[in-house]
Amino acid sequence: MGRKFLRFSQGLVSLLFVVSGLIKLNDPLGFSYKLTEYFHVFGWSISDGLSLSLGIFVCVLEVVCGVMLFLGFRLKRVTWLLLFTMIFFTLLTGITYLSGYVNPAFYQADLRAAAEAAGQSPSFFQSFNEANQLVSDCGCFGDALKLSPKVSFGKDVVLLLLILFLLVHHREIPLLTTPKRSRWITGLAVVFSVFLSFFTLNYLPIIDFRPFQPGNHLPDLMKIPEGAPTDSFEMIFVYKNKQTGSIQEFSMDKIPGSGWEFVDRKDRKVREGYRPPVHDFVATDSAGNDRTDEILKGANVLLIISSDLSKINGSDFQPFGTYASLLSKGFKVYVWTSGLPSDVERIQSQTHLPYEWLTGDRTLLKTIVRSNPGLTYLRQGTVVKHWSWHALPSVDHFQK
Repeated sequence: MGRKFLRFSQGLVSLLFVVSGLIKLNDPLGFSYKLTEYFHVFGWSISDGLSLSLGIFVCVLEVVCGVMLFLGFRLKRVTWLLLFTMIFFTLLTGITYLSGYVNPAFYQADLRAAAEAAGQSPSFFQSFNEANQLVSDCGCFGDALKLSPKVSFGKDVVLLLLILFLLVHHREIPLLTTPKRSRWITGLAVVFSVFLSFFTLNYLPIIDFRPFQPGNHLPDLMKIPEGAPTDSFEMIFVYKNKQTGSIQEFSMDKIPGSGWEFVDRKDRKVREGYRPPVHDFVATDSAGNDRTDEILKGANVLLIISSDLSKINGSDFQPFGTYASLLSKGFKVYVWTSGLPSDVERIQSQTHLPYEWLTGDRTLLKTIVRSNPGLTYLRQGTVVKHWSWHALPSVDHFQK
């Protein structure tokens, strides 16, 4: 029984690490966005380049450690490395989950200032509130499988215990093949993982798990099903103690007696409602007009998307100028960006592209296409294909 459980633990941990690493290497930009989100919520600043490099390193490490564990190669080093890695991730997901029990007014300066201005002293703990969790999903398996902080924390605790078990019994795990072959396989795992990350960075994810994957009809993914749960709020009543002057918050079922004076009532979100897979899909022109319907109903729509104009220049947009000939053939071509007006003016003056410029949410644009800039082709709201600026199609591609 003990040996079977040991082999089971070895196989499960190695499989999870390899699969998790490969899924994130399939979309390294998406994982870097999640790392940046983690750094942001903890009050740390990190550049996009450093976040991307760190993300690729972590993913390659996951794959290589998973392969080495499966081979039974250099297990002492591998299990110690996996242990330290899981301690870090368990702490991260644990803090994320437990943040639902922390009053945001205790650590957010603006909320704390508002509470103190009202004569309140925010407490540290509160009843669990899903809406107050620092992030909504851990990003462990990218967009392929979104896990809530609670589930992710539980998963990490189980993995941590399994890795501890493997560390204690690593001498009992036999080497799957010869040391020489193990070194070759490990080296190939490193080369393949690094190659995969650079390939998907330049030519977009091989497997698209996002809601904007080719074939998806976006209007259908923007609908909220009948009977879907909505945001849930709790009524909070603020009372002032007539004797001490202290101000406290009470839920509806704990309203104080005559010794307290009513001050205010407010709503606190305790649970997020249903959010459709595609939300915040809004495109506005320079006059503030909503052009979303035109994009979703157009027979042939090309979207030149840039989530951050500050990082590119006019020469990056020049290859997109070739699609101007499609305007006379019934195509609609838009440049869709979240850039500042000054960046828009800079690129426009450098390129003079004959396209209409639209603005949208930056997170949305980063999700649609993992390239800055990138190209997306829609037919009546259905995603046909995405292209990176490294591999743009010719005009003839759209005239077939």
